[in-house]
Amino acid sequence: LSRQEIARYLGVKGERPDEHTSALVEEMINEISHLATPRYTARVLEISQTPEGVVLNPGGLCLNSAQLKALLKHSAQGVLFAATLGVGVERRIRLYGMSDVLKSLVLDCVACEYIEKYCDEIQQEFAEQYAPKGLYVTRRFSPGYGDLPLAVQPDCLRMLDAYRKIGLGLTPE
Repeated sequence: LSRQEIARYLGVKGERPDEHTSALVEEMINEISHLATPRYTARVLEISQTPEGVVLNPGGLCLNSAQLKALLKHSAQGVLFAATLGVGVERRIRLYGMSDVLKSLVLDCVACEYIEKYCDEIQQEFAEQYAPKGLYVTRRFSPGYGDLPLAVQPDCLRMLDAYRKIGLGLTPE
């Protein structure tokens, strides 16, 4: 995991974190390595363009995003996937939130970096799987990126049957 990215998530700018924070980051990295049970689910979907964005089929989910439309302008298919580090990480973050807010924050930032690295691995698997077929995997584009609202998350998770397959759901706002 990139300590620099974790520091960025923590809001440390320009300099390295102080000794106490660095030690806490290392402690949480060690802790998450024992807690995390990374899993993902994916589905290959047909893509059609609309004036506002793209439609994922089967299912007919319309993602109104000019940026996603531009990214996928030459794509006939896409891979929709969702990933989780497992409930153990989330529970520990909440537990620390009640007893040690700094540990909760640091563990959350470590988890952010961990899930990003895990998603990089998943994306690399797809790239290796599809390259022999002459297909190219674009960069990831998730709800909350650019002009794609977070509000599409429930529909994406439903299309993936993510709760049943990997235990991934949304927490209330």
